[in-house]
Amino acid sequence: MDYGNLKGLGAENAHRMIFISDLPKSTSYMDLSDYYEKNVGPCQICIKRPLFKNFYYAFVMFDSIENAKKATEEFRFPKIKGVMARALPYNMHAVKGEPGGKDV
Repeated sequence: MDYGNLKGLGAENAHRMIFISDLPKSTSYMDLSDYYEKNVGPCQICIKRPLFKNFYYAFVMFDSIENAKKATEEFRFPKIKGVMARALPYNMHAVKGEPGGKDV
């Protein structure tokens, strides 16, 4: 396998990904999938459930950068299970605590 073609795929995937915060504990994979596939387009979802927290968070990766931008611009505050969540662009630098990791 030629691994030279894979260079930079992590950065491209980061632009296709968004971060959803303040999800209620009763949120399921199907709730997010139904909302985003109906309003934006095909996506992959990973819900994180930290212990002793009142809200969950999730990462959603879309099939294109344009769909990720649409999700954060047009659906910035999605209402999931009756609770308003926040959709933010995934910022790889902010997660790592690197310089330039400002919220967009």
